[in-house]
Amino acid sequence: MNLTTVNGAPLPPGTYYFSRISDTDHAGYVWIVALLSLIYPFGTLLVRLNVRWGLYGSDDWALLVATLVASCQHIPVFVGLKAGFGQSSKVLEREQIPNIDEALYAAEVLFIFAHTLSKVSLALFVRRLFTHNRTLNAILCWSLLGITIAWGVICVFVLFINCSPHHFFSSEAAKCPSYLARWRAVTAFDIITEVGLMVVPSYLVSGVMIGSRPKLLVMVAFASRLVSVGFSAEHLRRLSRTVDADDKGMSFILPAIWIQIWLAWSLISASIPSFRSFMKPFDNISIAKTDDSHSASRSEVNGAYLMMGPLKSSHRSHVASGRSAASLGTRTSVHHAHRDRGVDENQSISSETGIIRKEVEWVISHDREPL
Repeated sequence: MNLTTVNGAPLPPGTYYFSRISDTDHAGYVWIVALLSLIYPFGTLLVRLNVRWGLYGSDDWALLVATLVASCQHIPVFVGLKAGFGQSSKVLEREQIPNIDEALYAAEVLFIFAHTLSKVSLALFVRRLFTHNRTLNAILCWSLLGITIAWGVICVFVLFINCSPHHFFSSEAAKCPSYLARWRAVTAFDIITEVGLMVVPSYLVSGVMIGSRPKLLVMVAFASRLVSVGFSAEHLRRLSRTVDADDKGMSFILPAIWIQIWLAWSLISASIPSFRSFMKPFDNISIAKTDDSHSASRSEVNGAYLMMGPLKSSHRSHVASGRSAASLGTRTSVHHAHRDRGVDENQSISSETGIIRKEVEWVISHDREPL
């Protein structure tokens, strides 16, 4: 569009704008946030898929679908902006209001689906990482997955049953009775699930026999999810101000902005714990003995290795160690055997270490003892 004036001030000829920001039109702010909240989650997803290349699991596919649904969620937001969302009610025409209402309603529906899939992705990641023979771990992981799915189902019923799409700019509360109370319930349940997504993996990592600093690193990775609690609370606070607002058109801008930030961080934080720097401590772990556990195999406990593969430098060093053991014969093998005697055979160690120990044992079994 050709822009001639902004607030009465003329601009040079040939100046164009994508979205004007004025006293009665703040749609440009929504455009900026919506575009950024579309770009950053996609960038994070591409990094995750590159890091996990060839080792994808259900958690990766769940996040991929969540990101695609979030992309679809932006479509009604853009449609609403084109229809006039972001403008003051003083300048909106009556014909524009139904289109804006329908766009915002569709965006809310798709937000619930995308946010739920993001939670499910993280719950699947936790289940995949902490999978071994402890019954309690399985119960906690499956319960976490169940509560995240339940969140999405309950939100759909709470927010959209008996609620007309044409209620955002309407003064008739009967079109969506107790709309604010619905969002309060959704936000409260969301906070519970987010705390669970942080507490459960933090508890499970306490049973892994690694140092305090690596444990803290893993906990911080999952605790990053709690930032979305602040975004959800801010969205609710801004939404509560729309009830008695004089200008409905302007009052819904900030809730729309915060819900986009909320969704973007939900998708980004679902990938943070899966990055190699946070999962590196799991490359060499052992599981604390409990009454209900058995000596677990490497495929049952070493989630980081199974999901992300070995570190290249670590892999090369272990291969070199294996070759030196084979070439140096009995002397080297005895050295390794002496080192391995201090390891409890009933505990699981890292996947790569397990492979090396088998190689060393093979060499020892075939070497002849001097007479």
